[in-house]
Amino acid sequence: MLYKHTGMVPTSNGGRTFFEVLPSLAMIRGQVRDHFSWLHTDVASYTVYFNLNNPEHEIAKITPDEIQIMKNGGNEDGIILDGSRKMKPLKFLPDADLEEADRLLVDLLVGNMTCPQEIAFSSFPGSPVSC
Repeated sequence: MLYKHTGMVPTSNGGRTFFEVLPSLAMIRGQVRDHFSWLHTDVASYTVYFNLNNPEHEIAKITPDEIQIMKNGGNEDGIILDGSRKMKPLKFLPDADLEEADRLLVDLLVGNMTCPQEIAFSSFPGSPVSC
């Protein structure tokens, strides 16, 4: 990354100086941020932050009123989330058909559970019964 942006390699005199000065500048001028995993919940503001794990480094800010896509780390809320090696990149579709999404949820999840369908529906989060 250093070479891409500056043309210097880390083993050159300029590259070594850069790597010595950068941490010092971060300590002097930077702000301490909390370290979160790929998901963070702010209960006080009813907000969930979810890392989309995509090449654009985007996170979704989910509130009761809206879903906002923002940069991971470069956002007004100061939220930085880790990525997950176990999750494929996601693309948020603001104009997704909610009825089609519900149908897919039933087909992909409920349709593949080994228990009766009425029990499978009750196994979603917030339900007291699970298969």
